[in-house]
Amino acid sequence: MEAESPANCAEADVSKLFYQVTVTGNEFSAKTSSGETFSTPVAADGSIKTTFTGSLGAKTFSIDLTGNVKTRELQAFNRKYSCRFKLQPVQ
Repeated sequence: MEAESPANCAEADVSKLFYQVTVTGNEFSAKTSSGETFSTPVAADGSIKTTFTGSLGAKTFSIDLTGNVKTRELQAFNRKYSCRFKLQPVQ
């Protein structure tokens, strides 16, 4: 999300980064393309908010994941670099 991130974030190669997501009842679970897994509760309105550790190449990052599973609008944010990315569903 270029408008909400420093210019260097646009240079990050996230083309091979994806999340396999599952929502079961009131639990959101995800597996990253590098194999990490995590889960978090889903609020009654569909919102989620969690922090997990993810990898991109050889680097490991702390990622804040927020959004809403009902609207399928999710954002990943890295505090260290202030990079914010909108997750896009793949059909």
